[in-house]
Amino acid sequence: MSGENFVPNVEAILATRPDIVVQWGDMGNAIVDPIARTGLPVLTLRYGDSKLAAEWLRLLGIVLTGRSERGHDLATHFLEVYGEIARASAAIPTTHKPKVVYLHRTQGNSFQVAGNKTGPDSDIRLAGGINVAADVPGFAHVGAEQLLDWAPDVVLLNNVEKHARPATLYANPLLAGLPAVKQKRVYVYPQGGFRWEAPSQESPLAWRWLQALFHPDLNVSPLRAEMTTAYRELYGHEASQTDLDTVLRMADNADSLYYREKFAGKKTK
Repeated sequence: MSGENFVPNVEAILATRPDIVVQWGDMGNAIVDPIARTGLPVLTLRYGDSKLAAEWLRLLGIVLTGRSERGHDLATHFLEVYGEIARASAAIPTTHKPKVVYLHRTQGNSFQVAGNKTGPDSDIRLAGGINVAADVPGFAHVGAEQLLDWAPDVVLLNNVEKHARPATLYANPLLAGLPAVKQKRVYVYPQGGFRWEAPSQESPLAWRWLQALFHPDLNVSPLRAEMTTAYRELYGHEASQTDLDTVLRMADNADSLYYREKFAGKKTK
């Protein structure tokens, strides 16, 4: 019910007769005022650091009747894992942190990267990586030449584009000189109840995934076991091993370095 740059379609919103509308609150009044003028209550959320999603969970728990305790519990767990990941990353010397880039779009010789004040930037830093696009404001387009100049050790791919796969980048002659391509450290993000590259209730799982990729020698909690628990508690769903394979994009990431070693399930006879 919103168009480009989150401009709301007020008529479409009114047609659903919502009790409350959720909108970004840090992109200017132009995307909030048209909704507020209808008389509908508007809950505005801040974006820029994944840690802010804890506030989203708590606020949504408050506005949803009878769910405040649930929102509080989710936010508390979110911040606990955030603190745990942050402490582990703080102990890693900068010289041991990989250079990372997240590609939000990949079209020909144009790549949209995530710079500062974005969810992927905060997640990369939290998990012990160095975002090579950190000086770029927001999401911006760069060419292959810039990627080669940045020389990332790890490339993270989005869940939006169907063609965004490690194999696609490995086969791209423009990117053959990237350290991440040479070392086969290109990974497409998992997707569970939501895309893991965006802040959500599944961000704690995404942080553990990133930390395991960036620092495979760290002794971290088994991700598949945490996913099983999380999906039971979040959605009341008992995830099968096939479910976990699908979420983790095991087939797409199978040829990338460390992936099977870190995330494959145990083989059954």
